[in-house]
Amino acid sequence: MRKNLALCMVSFTLIQMWVAIASTSGQEWSQFRGGSLQSSFTAGKPVTDLAEKNQRWSIDLPQGHSSPVISGNRIYLTSADRDASTVSTHCFEIKTGKQLWKTAESVTEWENIHPFNSFATPTCCADEDGVVSYFGSYGLIRYSSNGRKLWEHRIPVATVQYGVSTSPVSDGQRIYLLKDSKEGSFLKCYALSTGKEVWSVDRPLNSANNSTPLIMRLNDGSLMIAVNGTPVSQIYNAETGDLIAWNSGYPFEPISVPIYVDNSFIFSNRGTGSEGDPLTLPDFDSLRRKFPTEDDLEIDLSQIPRSDQLMLRPEVERGAPGRTIRLAFILGAFCDRNKNGRVDANEYRVATEEFASNRNKMARLALGKKGQYTDQDLTWTATRGVPEMSNPLVCDDQVFTIEDGGIYNFISLQGGQTIKKGRLQSRGRYTSSPVLWQDLLYLISNAGDWTIARITKDELDVISQGSFTDPVFATPAPTAEGLLIRTETTLRLYR
Repeated sequence: MRKNLALCMVSFTLIQMWVAIASTSGQEWSQFRGGSLQSSFTAGKPVTDLAEKNQRWSIDLPQGHSSPVISGNRIYLTSADRDASTVSTHCFEIKTGKQLWKTAESVTEWENIHPFNSFATPTCCADEDGVVSYFGSYGLIRYSSNGRKLWEHRIPVATVQYGVSTSPVSDGQRIYLLKDSKEGSFLKCYALSTGKEVWSVDRPLNSANNSTPLIMRLNDGSLMIAVNGTPVSQIYNAETGDLIAWNSGYPFEPISVPIYVDNSFIFSNRGTGSEGDPLTLPDFDSLRRKFPTEDDLEIDLSQIPRSDQLMLRPEVERGAPGRTIRLAFILGAFCDRNKNGRVDANEYRVATEEFASNRNKMARLALGKKGQYTDQDLTWTATRGVPEMSNPLVCDDQVFTIEDGGIYNFISLQGGQTIKKGRLQSRGRYTSSPVLWQDLLYLISNAGDWTIARITKDELDVISQGSFTDPVFATPAPTAEGLLIRTETTLRLYR
């Protein structure tokens, strides 16, 4: 156990030496998942229990799912108020939770969101001079550390089914923003100080995307930005925007952030056509007979009751949101191509083929050339243990993932095979990503169930467990002052 923990700590130290860039110097959790820290934090003293006795302060928050970030003694996060038609950035003092300032920007058009999402889901980028916020219904905004707006870019609302969740990322001098939509997909780079556009690349092959890019400095000193995409995942030169490498075959609507280790990027995207993902559509003729149109040739969507459900996530407990999905929604969203409220045999056939090919994919791409990487060029690909919304985490020679229902996996970093699969006593789904603080792993489900554990080889040694009364969608942030956790209605510091 001690040997494994020592190796794990050494591996994280080496990774941080390899990829140190300005935005994460000094071990500050200054952007989503700590930026190039990749959800691994080594400074300070880890929190061992999230019981109420260890709570230093708690403040009420308005609606939003963005994760807290830190620069110096300041915490930044965002919120949205649909009734007031505003989106806001908040700044708090870390020792006390006192709000130092709050902004409010007017929204004229709101994006469409999933019930699991919010209008303030993208996480900020912070630095000693201020913060950058992004809202799918507004755009990209730079504020000073005292809340003064320095520049902004109004960006058209993305055409996405589930709402915007991609976060801006920074290398300390530039800000990068991904906007993959059903039309007008792009990756842009702006100067942090002025907001001036440095470069922009169109992404015509890529559709709706919920993932956040990853900026890493490679062993040769080059700065790269990796983007998990549909159907293609790409690696760009972060200084010029030049496309360096790409690999295709990823399912739609990616969420997780790529991870980096030893000159390799690991892309991960969960689909619906793999083992353990049982979404299959019933036979067309059986549905046509059950819900016929007047001519008896098509399926009439208006006849399908809300009670007709398809099993989507059997690992989620009975009665919980996300376990099943309405049949009428699936047919309307994916089969009814001309949106006339009817599904014919050809529309149904095309949709079922797409579902069958929409397979999970996790892949390790070791950079050694420029251009396209076929799957045969990859170090490995895998379909098992792929998380839907939370992000994979590298520890020692393994990739750790947490799936809905508390299912966890240890996947070989060298070969991609599943080494160990287990299950926590946990309810709900995992939108919050795992965080490793020295040798302690923090896992929080959307139902509010939390687990603190040590990774001992390919096992989880649970240190403490409990439940919040509030749902949790945001990823926790480790700091020198303690662990910051944003629940649905509060921001809390534990020490």
